[in-house]
Amino acid sequence: MAEKNEKSPPLPDSVSVDNGRHIDERILKHSHDADVALQAIQQAGDGQVIEIDAATNKRLLRIIDWHLMPLMCVVYGMNYLDKTTISYASVMGMKKDLRLVGDDYQWLGSMFYFGYLGWEYPASQLLQRMPLGKYSAICVVLWGLVLSCFAAVENFGGAVAIRLLLGICEASVTPGFALLTSQWYTRKEQGQRTGLWFSFNGFGQIVGGAVAYGIAKGTDKNGSSIAPWKIVFLATGLFTICIGLVFLWVIPDNQLNARWLSQEDRVLAVERVRINQQGIGNKHFKMYQFKEALKDPMTWAFAFYALVADIPNGGISNFFSQLIVSFGFTAEQSLLYGIPGGAVEVVALIASGFMGDWLGRRVMCSMGGLVTAMVGVILIIALPLANNDGRLIGYYMTQASPTPFVALLSLISSNVAGYTKKTTVAAIYLISYCVGNIIGPQTFRPKDAPRYVPAEITIVVCYGVCLIDLAFIWWWYSSQNKKKAMIRASEGYAKLENQEWLDLTDGENAELLRKVNFNTYKTENNHREQTIRARYYLQGTQDYAKYNVLCGNLRSLAHKLSALDPSDPFRKQLESEILEKLWSIGVLKQSREQGAGLSRVEHDVTVSAFCRRRLGVLMTRNGMVTDVKTAVTLIEQGHVRVGTEVVTDPAFLVNRNMEDFVTWVDSSKIKRTIMKYRDNMDDFDLMV
Repeated sequence: MAEKNEKSPPLPDSVSVDNGRHIDERILKHSHDADVALQAIQQAGDGQVIEIDAATNKRLLRIIDWHLMPLMCVVYGMNYLDKTTISYASVMGMKKDLRLVGDDYQWLGSMFYFGYLGWEYPASQLLQRMPLGKYSAICVVLWGLVLSCFAAVENFGGAVAIRLLLGICEASVTPGFALLTSQWYTRKEQGQRTGLWFSFNGFGQIVGGAVAYGIAKGTDKNGSSIAPWKIVFLATGLFTICIGLVFLWVIPDNQLNARWLSQEDRVLAVERVRINQQGIGNKHFKMYQFKEALKDPMTWAFAFYALVADIPNGGISNFFSQLIVSFGFTAEQSLLYGIPGGAVEVVALIASGFMGDWLGRRVMCSMGGLVTAMVGVILIIALPLANNDGRLIGYYMTQASPTPFVALLSLISSNVAGYTKKTTVAAIYLISYCVGNIIGPQTFRPKDAPRYVPAEITIVVCYGVCLIDLAFIWWWYSSQNKKKAMIRASEGYAKLENQEWLDLTDGENAELLRKVNFNTYKTENNHREQTIRARYYLQGTQDYAKYNVLCGNLRSLAHKLSALDPSDPFRKQLESEILEKLWSIGVLKQSREQGAGLSRVEHDVTVSAFCRRRLGVLMTRNGMVTDVKTAVTLIEQGHVRVGTEVVTDPAFLVNRNMEDFVTWVDSSKIKRTIMKYRDNMDDFDLMV
């Protein structure tokens, strides 16, 4: 449900924001064009902040999850499957048919990342300037088309061209999904969602292995006019095209044009991510943010991790089928035995994302996956060649290694603010990812087969260095949070309301914490509830919760009634009764005769609306006292009556009919003192 704070009349040359405060136009100029959300919030609520209760937030999150997560997960699974299809094809006759010799196959593995590398920064700029949903969908369709064309390749040169184009088309997927996640989800939700869609890399490996094995067995048994490896490329490519078209239809560019959200829910979907201290999109390139990204030590700490961690990834992802063959299994068995590795990745990523968000320690929780992978590589190196099962288990353990990569990706989504800075940091991170994946396949030299010991030692060293880098990132964020806490506690510091939509960077915004302990997050950061409790001096511990539940029930009822036919007699009667009752108690600003409808219930029935009808608040508004706290004290002492009844409960709600009859008890000495002070006593009063 929506909760709107009071707003004072707008000042000249200013932009209205919540709590009656205003942001001077110069601040907007300093921010080089505010986020697109600012205008939407102002148009929808006249600049007022909208408070969302738990029930409405849960309903919106459920709708968003059902529309975004399934498609993002499937597309990202195909993203991994499509770029690693070459690994399955390598043991299904592709190397022979394309006449690959020497290190040709290694270069095919690297060529994808050359395309990815060359297009990553242009892709980040296009993601910022182009409609996010549409551009991402077009890239998905194009990469499916390119992958299908691999079936027509007849030589090494053609394969190089296709792999290069495939890298270009897929360069937008990961940064685009990171932007979508930060756009739609709160910081508390981002780690789990990022881990979820990234975990479909593992599902891609599971499905890919099963499909490739089925095709290999089927063609071996029944024969085929098309080479089995070509069927794999055609099947995965055509499916990607289909899912890309669905993605184009379902995924919006932002909350404001989501066809599956009502007009009211679109605004609420924007408002629910206000707490991120970031916006939902800004199409203006800002040079100062670009420079800040280059100067930020975390940009290069992230980049260093991506470079070093993806040297092992580049080797393993392109050679895992051949690596399993080197353990003593057949080519067909390697397709099937690669499937459990995908399951390990899925479990590791989902568990790491959940634990990281729950404990508020994403980086530290993600280290467990990297340590597991390091132990797995050591097993592959140390165990004898005859121990096929043990070495295979070691390979499965290496599939837990992406957990820190995903944790850092989610930190870019949640901790890096300023749209230009965010896209720049993401681009540098993924460029480093490409460089690591280019180097990785070159460590698996044919002369080192079947053990590939130099490559495996390289992997262990890389993982060890990555752990040191992760520890540095954790330390840096902790120290920066302490510095920001000192800034917020300093004399003269003032938080600018609605600054969340000004496209400020994390360096400019002291309110943006770079690490959050979500165990205490609810109590420490529920600013709106605390603001309302302080403003209206709510003493009862359950008052806010009761108003919240009441508002949620009323909004839910209004939502259900609005789904009925407007001519339905039941709807007409109940709608009339609800609107009349809410207007008479003063919660709605307009009556039904004045044009109020069910939509006003969703907008105006708020916790603040009920709080404004409390006796102490009305006394303050009517000038009987100067503040609500004083009014509450006088009410509890029995100095106030409503009509003929003395009221001692500060939570008493005064309806419209009785608000003119709020006055002092005749015998109240407080009344005499106040009237004497204000020189309002007449001769009769002075004689009493």
